[in-house]
Amino acid sequence: MHQLKIIDALLIDEQSTDAEKLLTTIDTNQLNKEELAFYELLTIQKSWQLYHPIKKNSTINRCIGYFYQQKDFSKLARAYYYKGELLFYQGKQKESVISYKQAEKIVPQKDWWLRHHIYEALAYANQKDRAYALSLQYSRASLYLSQKLHKPDWEAYAYHMMASNFEGLGRHDSTEIYTKLVISLLPKMTEKGKKYILTSLGSYYQVKDSKVLDTLMQTALQQPNNGAATLFMAGLRYNQGRKVEAYDLLNQVEATEYGKNNLSLIQAKRDMKMGDGDYRAANDLSMQIMALKDSFQQVRARQNLQTVQKEFNRRVEQEKIFRLISYAIMGIVFLSMFIIAVVFYYKYRTLHLHKLLDQDRRQITQLNQQVKMAQLVPDTEEVTQEEKEKRIKMLHHKIINIEERHSGILAIGRLRYMDIKEEKTTIMWGKMDFNAFAEYYKLIDIEFMHHLEEDYDSLTDKNKTLLILESMKLPCERIALIMGVSQGAIRTARSRIEKKHKLTPPCE
Repeated sequence: MHQLKIIDALLIDEQSTDAEKLLTTIDTNQLNKEELAFYELLTIQKSWQLYHPIKKNSTINRCIGYFYQQKDFSKLARAYYYKGELLFYQGKQKESVISYKQAEKIVPQKDWWLRHHIYEALAYANQKDRAYALSLQYSRASLYLSQKLHKPDWEAYAYHMMASNFEGLGRHDSTEIYTKLVISLLPKMTEKGKKYILTSLGSYYQVKDSKVLDTLMQTALQQPNNGAATLFMAGLRYNQGRKVEAYDLLNQVEATEYGKNNLSLIQAKRDMKMGDGDYRAANDLSMQIMALKDSFQQVRARQNLQTVQKEFNRRVEQEKIFRLISYAIMGIVFLSMFIIAVVFYYKYRTLHLHKLLDQDRRQITQLNQQVKMAQLVPDTEEVTQEEKEKRIKMLHHKIINIEERHSGILAIGRLRYMDIKEEKTTIMWGKMDFNAFAEYYKLIDIEFMHHLEEDYDSLTDKNKTLLILESMKLPCERIALIMGVSQGAIRTARSRIEKKHKLTPPCE
């Protein structure tokens, strides 16, 4: 594992050749599962850095399966990234982007190296798909990380990507600005980085500024095997009237591997022959171009067919996701509206019930007073005992009818009040029982309950029950038995109530 970590550090530092030498010294038969998965991941990484990408998915899928099972998200993110690279190399652009996004989702925040590579890959994939605005976002993200990592080659490539995206968006002034930023980084770049960037800049300055192109291509030609730069310089020298030098440069390209079946090379030779008036040679070269284009066209036709199918699949997937999102939003909206309606309904219902309860409570109080007055009326010839009892019974019947209108809350309160009178415990009482008891007691002593609500803040129904029991002149020992707690707990609860407002002394 120690040796594998050394190879990992070499690859991150892009010392691929040294990493490859060390990898060949490792006996895979001696590796455990964790080491073997790491070894295979490093082998894949080395292959990509040396431009010898693997062609099968089995190895990378095996790595993904192991790291996912072990929850090793750092290595899993790297495996997803290289799977994305492999899929992109195979022409499976949609699947590659999915792998890149999976890597982006789980890559550790501080793994700047891998995060940069993911953003760079997503920028390139989106640019190939002409999603320039999205590519620009990823290019900016990769630029930020390349600057934090102090990597001029990466920084120059990010600027180049941004310039290309601005060109695609039609913002040519921004393209010029970011292209100049690329040029300003050339002195800090490695030879490998310069070779790539100078070749890319040649395409831009070929039609923009021949003087800048001349300077850039001379710099590019100082590096060996730069076929694209040689072609740019050949065209420039021909336009300057230096034809012998231009043909020499074309012959140099033709003698290299880069020059075989190179459409740009044949087109450049054809254009020069046309300029020289050698139409027979130009015609032969045009025939070569047509034959070469036909072979390219067949390849493109197959690729276009694949692209159409991928685009169809992508749109179907997008429509499916859009429908799911729409259904989810509609569900959330309807659920929210339903919850709001229920809340308002219950709020209204509660206020309405409280209003009716207050009205009926006053009516019950008046009826109770009438009962007392009826009981005090002396028996006479005009008012017999039987008539008194009949009137009292009628008044009680009215009270019961009013109580029953409130889903039995006052009836329940009356039962709980009778329990208290009989000194039964409240241990089995629920929240509704305490509330019903407090509401019913307003019928017994409305003045006390009024002061209770006025003089105390945020009293629970259980707190109210304790104060009501005290108002009923019950001793602390009896209250503790009824409440089903110790006398100490009663004193503690009373002390907490006193902190809100001292109204009556605690029970002894």
